[in-house]
Amino acid sequence: MRYRKSQSILPGRNGPDALFFFFLGLTALFSLLGVLLREVGLLALAILTVALCLFRLLSRNLPRRHRENRIFLSIVTLSRLRAALREKRERNNPYLYCTCPSCSSRLRLARKSGDFTVTCAACKYRFSIHITK
Repeated sequence: MRYRKSQSILPGRNGPDALFFFFLGLTALFSLLGVLLREVGLLALAILTVALCLFRLLSRNLPRRHRENRIFLSIVTLSRLRAALREKRERNNPYLYCTCPSCSSRLRLARKSGDFTVTCAACKYRFSIHITK
């Protein structure tokens, strides 16, 4: 619904899309950090991202802007899928991995909650570990 309204106001223009809103969020972030940290460079970045937002909003080169937005969405979707897959893998993995404090070798432990005394297979160092589920 919002999209149709923006198209009636901006006929023949790109209008707002996901990449536009991403740059708008960056503008807000740079502005806020620039004001809080009193950093002129961040405020300059905020002005540049506003200019980029306006350029994308008012652009008449629709195929190019649609392609840029499609690439942005594929990157965002891919990163979200990877994060979800990593979380699922960690959740379903029956093992927990830790590092030996003595020799830094990687140790594989059963994912059981409680306090355990672990002996490193490489250097025979014994240390305690607390595992929570």
